[in-house]
Amino acid sequence: MKLGIEKTAMIRVRAGISFALTEAMDQGHCGLPTDDLMPLAEKLLEVSIDLVRAALDLEISEGTVVADSVGETRCVFLAGLHRAERLIAERLVQLANGELPWAWIDPDKALPWVEERIGLALAESQVAAISSHLCRKRW
Repeated sequence: MKLGIEKTAMIRVRAGISFALTEAMDQGHCGLPTDDLMPLAEKLLEVSIDLVRAALDLEISEGTVVADSVGETRCVFLAGLHRAERLIAERLVQLANGELPWAWIDPDKALPWVEERIGLALAESQVAAISSHLCRKRW
């Protein structure tokens, strides 16, 4: 609005959707459930839910964001992050089903080192998943 763009301008609402998803990413989320994103964008942008829905439909149709399901939950992702997550998941499946490309790694030493290097604490589920693959017997 400081740039002179009307509150209800479609370009502003569309940018607001990407902004909300970027903020979620900064908090460690890969995407947001649609049921969370819609009211968040409505509140953030102070526009009607119908306008948010129309903007989201345009963002999806142009490929800026991706609608996908996580289990039974419909979610929305920034397109680039969705592609990256898909590639990571595919690689993890390959690692889970094949020979490990590394020698044995001690997770009690490696994980604190990684957390320090990236400046983030891994969630318990992430630590468990990584540890189980690091400690898996080689074929």
